[in-house]
Amino acid sequence: MKKLLLILAALLVLGLGNAYAGISLYYDLSAIGLGQTSIFDRQVLTTIDATSSYANGIYPGASFSDIGDLQIGTFTLNGVAIGGTQNLNTAWEFTGNWAGLGGSITEIIPGALGTTYLFDYTSGTATLFADNTPNAFFGGPGSGDDTGFTDGMSIATLQLIRGNGALVDNNAIPDGGFTYLLWDIVDVPTGMWYDTMGNDLEAYLELYGVAEVNTLVAADVTVTGDPINGPANILSRNTGDVTYTVPEPASLLLLGSGLLGLAGIGFRRKRS
Repeated sequence: MKKLLLILAALLVLGLGNAYAGISLYYDLSAIGLGQTSIFDRQVLTTIDATSSYANGIYPGASFSDIGDLQIGTFTLNGVAIGGTQNLNTAWEFTGNWAGLGGSITEIIPGALGTTYLFDYTSGTATLFADNTPNAFFGGPGSGDDTGFTDGMSIATLQLIRGNGALVDNNAIPDGGFTYLLWDIVDVPTGMWYDTMGNDLEAYLELYGVAEVNTLVAADVTVTGDPINGPANILSRNTGDVTYTVPEPASLLLLGSGLLGLAGIGFRRKRS
C-alpha cells in the first residue's frame, strides 16, 4: 500500500505540475555574446514550413515522416507582444527545426471543394536555436529550401509527447488546417533559462517542462508526387504560437510533501 501511494503521489506531482503554468521565463543569451531577453510566457511563430513524406502513397493508415523549420518573431507576456527577435538586444534570430516527426493518416474526407486529411503524430524531436548572425529565410511552402535554421547555439531540445491535426486542400477557396503538438523539454543548457527571481530553471524544465505548439495554415496546402502509389509529399506553411508550462518550485514542493504525507498516513494505518 505504501509503495502504491508513493507511486500515485509521484504521478500526481508530475501531472499537476505540468498542468500549472507558474513561471514566466526569459532567456540569458550571454553565452553567444548577447544579453537577456524580456520576460515571456508565449512565443509567436511567424513562419512554419512542414513537409510530410509518404513513401507508399496517401491513404487512411498510411505512415509519414515530417520535417520542418520555424522562425519565432516575438515574445509575449499575457498576450501582449514585448519584443521582436530581430531587434531585441541586437540583431539576432530565433529559429528551430524538427526531424523524424512521425505519425499516420487517421482519416481522409473528400468534399466538393477539396480533401481533408486528418492525422496523428506519435514521435519526433525538435531543437530551438539562437544566433546573432541572422541568415535564415523561407522559400516556398515546405521545408526543403529553408536555410540557416540550425546555426547558432541550441537552447532547447524537445521530444514529442503527442499531436494531431488536419490539413484541407481546397480547390476554389483558400486552404486551411491546424496542428497541435505537445512536447517534453528534455535538454536545455545551464545558464540559459531563468525565472523572474533569477533562478536557473535547467533542472525544472528538464524534469517537468512541456511546450505546447498550436499552428494554423497560412498558405496553400500542396500535394506533390504520386498520392496513390507514392512516394508523395504534403507541403504546408503555417503560423502559430508556443507556450511553455513549468510549475512554481514552491508549489511543486508543497504538493509533493502533502501527497507524501498522505502516503505516510496510509502506512501508519496499515501498521496499527
